[in-house]
Amino acid sequence: MDLFKQYFLDQYIYIQWLPVIVGFVMWPKLERRFKLFLFVLLYSVLNEMFKIYYGTYIDFGRNRICTNIYNFIYFLTLFYLFYSEFKRRNAKLAVKGFALLYVLSIFLELVILKIDYNDESQVVSYILGGLGVIVFTFYYLLSLLNSKESSNIFRSLLFWIVIAHFFYYLGFTPFKIGENYFASFEKYHHLFVVKVYITFLKCIIISFGFIWSRQNLQS
Repeated sequence: MDLFKQYFLDQYIYIQWLPVIVGFVMWPKLERRFKLFLFVLLYSVLNEMFKIYYGTYIDFGRNRICTNIYNFIYFLTLFYLFYSEFKRRNAKLAVKGFALLYVLSIFLELVILKIDYNDESQVVSYILGGLGVIVFTFYYLLSLLNSKESSNIFRSLLFWIVIAHFFYYLGFTPFKIGENYFASFEKYHHLFVVKVYITFLKCIIISFGFIWSRQNLQS
């Protein structure tokens, strides 16, 4: 019962199951790139569950490595979705460049700054990744407004995905600057509830996107 309480009541994992379940229900209508994204969503939930178990029963309190590996996979997946959508060569190069910058920032934190990813979360790399998502979301929306597809914008699954992550990273990236500091003091732990709220919003928007979108299936 205590383990169940940790996984589903005290945490916000149950919220993240919603888009995963809805996504698999809508599986037949998904393009291949969104099927990949759905598997990454599934991984994110399972990773959260394993992170709690790892930090409680394997290496007490030192489970940030699970989050840091997840961030790496998740940001690169989002960059891939942008890359697969953009038509202009310069836009594709910009996504590649930002992805490379993100990877190099991880190298900076691990090798130069010597941050222990077991004890501390990504900061510089997370901010760069979140900023990249926000910037490419603006470009994506501007491109839609100037195209013939603007009338069908609400039927695009990518639209709902990028909107969900735009709000998520817009809300959480500034907090990330002081996350490791706040985590060190119990009196600041209540601040982490912001992640629950914006995660809930992200999951609701993505779930709605899976249901509402219409796609041209790829073979």
